[in-house]
Amino acid sequence: GYAEVVVVYNKPKGFLVGNRYDKLSRLLTGVLPPEIARLVRTRKASLQNIEQGFQQEKRLKIIRPKVQLPLKSILDTNKQRLNACVDMGITDVRVFLKTYHG
Repeated sequence: GYAEVVVVYNKPKGFLVGNRYDKLSRLLTGVLPPEIARLVRTRKASLQNIEQGFQQEKRLKIIRPKVQLPLKSILDTNKQRLNACVDMGITDVRVFLKTYHG
């Protein structure tokens, strides 16, 4: 029911899954239960479908980084990399606000 939704996304446009995920998923699908293995194998296609949905929804406004964040993992505690992410976010929001017509 909203006229517009603004989303802050932590992945750059076009990012799907990294090479590490592809390699790990190939190994895991042989030992996982069949239904879970199928979900792991189809994750990339699912993410592509979500990304296409983002592009088609005119009410959705996305703030996202231009390049991949410098973090090593979701558990990264390195202050320099965390500060770099914050700086990237500030820059990306400023760019978004310059072109936003809400």
